[in-house]
Amino acid sequence: MKLRHLIGLSLFTTSLLASTNEASDDLLVQLDIIKTLSGEFTQTLQDDLGDVIDTSQGDFTLEKPARIRWNIEMPLKQLIVSNATSLWIYDPDLEQVIIDTVEPSSQITPIALFNGNNDDLRKHYQVSRVSNGMAEHTFLLLPNDDTSLFRRIEISFNKLGPVMLAITDSLDQITRIDFHNIAINESVDPILFEFAIPANTDIINNVQ
Repeated sequence: MKLRHLIGLSLFTTSLLASTNEASDDLLVQLDIIKTLSGEFTQTLQDDLGDVIDTSQGDFTLEKPARIRWNIEMPLKQLIVSNATSLWIYDPDLEQVIIDTVEPSSQITPIALFNGNNDDLRKHYQVSRVSNGMAEHTFLLLPNDDTSLFRRIEISFNKLGPVMLAITDSLDQITRIDFHNIAINESVDPILFEFAIPANTDIINNVQ
């Protein structure tokens, strides 16, 4: 390869890395602001042809580090609660709860970007800026791990906070979560991140 081509490639690579680092820094600025996050959501699942095959709605509360309450109201009720150590998945229609531990690997899942360890962002993702014409800031995250369940993640913010999270999985299905009526850094009752098992509930305990 000629020297000028090598120099050109070097400059391109340096520019690309600088752009990636700048995008990561900008995303971290958005995420670092968030200590608690609550609001409502609409979640849709599209197949690889773009057809919507599932829709759900509900409300949520997140608090760093790794505490979450994800309450699905429609079409079928489901409650997911984590206190950063234990995880409960409760299906009232089935009268069933699954109990599990919060694994370290769960801290790199898409929703954990909002309430996980932001310092690990560069370790797990390549970050770039994209434009979707609907938000002030949109970031594209590509996992560094080839075995990741997610092919790409998009996160959009406006001046009030996050407005959209879109996750493309290995089957090219897209889960899109739109956030509404969000509140950032308001006081949160710790009891929201604990779960009292209702009477007559079947328990599947995966905690060893």
